[in-house]
Amino acid sequence: MSQVDPRHSLELLRPEVDALNGRIVALTADQWQAASNCAGWQVADLVAHVVRNGWSLLTFVQRGLAGDPTSPFGQAAAGLQEEIKASGPKAAAERQERETSEMISLVNGLSDADLAKLATHPAGPRPISWGCTQRLVEVAFHHWDLRRSLGADEPLEAGLASYLLGFMLDPAGSSIMLRPVAEGRAPETFRLTSITDGASWRLTASPAGRIVEADPSGPAGVSVEAEAGWLTLALYGRAAVEGPRFKVSGAPDAAQRFAAAFGG
Repeated sequence: MSQVDPRHSLELLRPEVDALNGRIVALTADQWQAASNCAGWQVADLVAHVVRNGWSLLTFVQRGLAGDPTSPFGQAAAGLQEEIKASGPKAAAERQERETSEMISLVNGLSDADLAKLATHPAGPRPISWGCTQRLVEVAFHHWDLRRSLGADEPLEAGLASYLLGFMLDPAGSSIMLRPVAEGRAPETFRLTSITDGASWRLTASPAGRIVEADPSGPAGVSVEAEAGWLTLALYGRAAVEGPRFKVSGAPDAAQRFAAAFGG
């Protein structure tokens, strides 16, 4: 059973948003227009994306409660993202603060039955409870993206990373990390181990999707071990599993196979 609690996810979200907003409002005009670590995006695009995602997931919750199947993602939100970018750092941070507070207040008043209601996401229907932790995922990784864009080079905080791994790799969950890999690739099985807490997962990645196997101890063609903060980034395509931060074993091209399945 998953140890992820949507209300606890929002408790973790509050300080993460506060820290992110502090960095956003401190951006200079030159930094706002500089290239980010996300290919093709300025820092302004990165900030606009994560702030817009806050609106999308707040609206995801609201529409799920109302039984409205309209999606608040993709093209439906493209214009809003451009508006946020044009508004500048201060207004973007203020909007993110306002909508974060609104989402936390709304969710904290919901029953378990309400949290189980489904809402619309491009990857398929998801429960409102999922949206709470997915918002934490988005903020945590894009906060890291902003820090990296400004020159930092450290992993996610270990406790937060361990919590996110439990969500992203929940065998019974519906994480967007389980999307298919490129067509034409043979199925690959990976074992991921966090040396922070000893947690381990086994995934089979194929064009049919990434499946988190119930038994992490079964056979795997590639094994990757790292601290939770780096392992989480590798899984999200933000870090290559080469170098001293990772222990990789299996096929001679194990690191390349991992990159093909998860990015990085």
